[in-house]
Amino acid sequence: MNRLSLMVLALTMSSPTLLAGVVENYDFKENHTGYTLYFKQINDNEARLMQLNIDNYDTEIVIPSVVKDTYGYEFKVTAIGQLYKTNYNDKDIDFSYMGQCTSIFGVVYDYPNYIKSVTIPESVKTIWPLAFSGSLKDGYGLGCKSLTIPGNVTEIGAGAFLFAKFEQVSIPDAVKNIYIETFNHCVNLKSINLGNGVIEICNDAFHDIANNAEIHIDAVTPPQISKYAFSSNGYKAKVFVPYGTSEDYRSKWSTFSELTFVEMELGQTSGVTVGKAPAELHVECNHSNLYATAASVIRIYSISGTLVHSGSGVVNVSLPAGVYLVKSGTDVVKILVQ
Repeated sequence: MNRLSLMVLALTMSSPTLLAGVVENYDFKENHTGYTLYFKQINDNEARLMQLNIDNYDTEIVIPSVVKDTYGYEFKVTAIGQLYKTNYNDKDIDFSYMGQCTSIFGVVYDYPNYIKSVTIPESVKTIWPLAFSGSLKDGYGLGCKSLTIPGNVTEIGAGAFLFAKFEQVSIPDAVKNIYIETFNHCVNLKSINLGNGVIEICNDAFHDIANNAEIHIDAVTPPQISKYAFSSNGYKAKVFVPYGTSEDYRSKWSTFSELTFVEMELGQTSGVTVGKAPAELHVECNHSNLYATAASVIRIYSISGTLVHSGSGVVNVSLPAGVYLVKSGTDVVKILVQ
């Protein structure tokens, strides 16, 4: 029996009877304590997470980088998303359009509110429109306080995190477009890190985020921004931009006259994101040398989310020029090395 025949047989055996709240047409699934993950095959080597069913409060969700079907064949998890209609397929996904997709949350009620954390693996390349979206009507949204999107992600679809409740998010360098409603109504979102590849911020991308948020942008050329990107033209936020670019940003983002642009000076720490006060984490930079002290393990990440160094207690390391996130426990400091 060839591999295709085995997959057809596996589908027949594994697909559940369609009941309310039960996913249909999945290829394989994984049961974990407190949640179940359902996957759809993309091709002979790749799969996407198509649905997440949650059973318990305060669940820590870990999406695997590799899953196996019934017969032990391995598939790399490269996408997250659920099709709304069967006449769409993976190849035709338009990341700027929400009508073809729906949320991956299955039996929802209010459980997504109480998701403690979500770990997205480095294998993931695309997050589809509405993938992690919640519902204003039903009062739920992705509940974790922070989210790191791995550096290999190149596309984040429109409305992907609609109504999410996290306070901090980092967007990797490879992502060029922040599509419509990507972070709409994320009312707790107060710290945003945008990588150096972003070129466009669309309508309602950050509508109804927290007042006076801190936005860190590493793009030297100001992204094109819609006049409806924020809640209003009078929205106030502090925007950290690369050294020497503040006037260009102020000119090209003139619609938002209440934004305050701050240039990141050489070695400047540009803010602490989520977590407790940063009394335990101290970070300094002298030219290319980064020095950090903390009571626990220190991890240094590139702005795209790649771990570049780790150590315990004291770290003194020479790094290439760039922007880095220094983390210890729940403390996070962003710093420019030049």
